[in-house]
Amino acid sequence: MPEISLTEFVDFVIKSGTPKLTEVKRIKREHTKGYHPTRDYWCKLRDGIVEMHKQGLDKSSLDTLVRGIRDGNKAKNYPVMAAAYKRFLGRKTISWFNPMRGEWQHGALTVRVNPELGLKINGERYLVKLYFKDDPLTAQRIAIISHMMLDVLGPHAAGAKVALLDVRNSKLHSFDAVEPMIVPLLEGEALSFCQMYGAV
Repeated sequence: MPEISLTEFVDFVIKSGTPKLTEVKRIKREHTKGYHPTRDYWCKLRDGIVEMHKQGLDKSSLDTLVRGIRDGNKAKNYPVMAAAYKRFLGRKTISWFNPMRGEWQHGALTVRVNPELGLKINGERYLVKLYFKDDPLTAQRIAIISHMMLDVLGPHAAGAKVALLDVRNSKLHSFDAVEPMIVPLLEGEALSFCQMYGAV
């Protein structure tokens, strides 16, 4: 059983019926191919955001990044998302720290919980997961992500808040309490994922 990302696990959990099996097949197919940046649509923008903060660059560095994008579809979508991220930054005072990472495990499944950003925003420290997907950031998706981030990172976050940034809407969701009732759901879904993964 391979490790999967938090995004992959959440995409599986929120589906119902046969689409769950389709999602497992997709994940297994991608893992068989192995990771490559060319198949990671938002890779260049995500990496550019990380490097901008690491190096303490002005947010205008994102304009330089998107001007270098030649792929037709990305050339249309990257500027929109870069502008949305810049709106989030606004006039905030922001500095970088290395974000901690961890793993959530149940049965044979390991889920990587890796926030991309460690940001001190107006004096408060945040571990930030970036959300770029077109799929709406529903309450269900937020509940699963927030619980897993708090469960894995919270006990070791040294005062940093865990947060999810809806990049498209420039909205930061921060969390401070786990939801115990979601635990049986996630554990059951982990077992279900492993069963399907082994069968397809």
